[in-house]
Amino acid sequence: EFFIALRLVACAQNGLEVSLSSLNLAHDSSSPLLTSGTSAAELPWAVKSEDKAKYDVIFDSLSPVDGFLSGDKVKPVLLNSKLPVEILGRVR
Repeated sequence: EFFIALRLVACAQNGLEVSLSSLNLAHDSSSPLLTSGTSAAELPWAVKSEDKAKYDVIFDSLSPVDGFLSGDKVKPVLLNSKLPVEILGRVR
């Protein structure tokens, strides 16, 4: 979910619709979460391997409990994206 939120923020930063449908994700466990030979131009929402490592560090630094973070812990990270609050409000 954290990575989906980050991808939605990336969609907003790139002027794309902020919705799960804009992620073009299939609803099964084989859905691609990372780019693997597909260019970012084809999948602008995809997280590159090197970025995922960076996001993993951020996620772990927020002290997740059972793999989850509260909104209070995530809010400062999302606000740091410099996106307007009304855009961030649509990231769930």
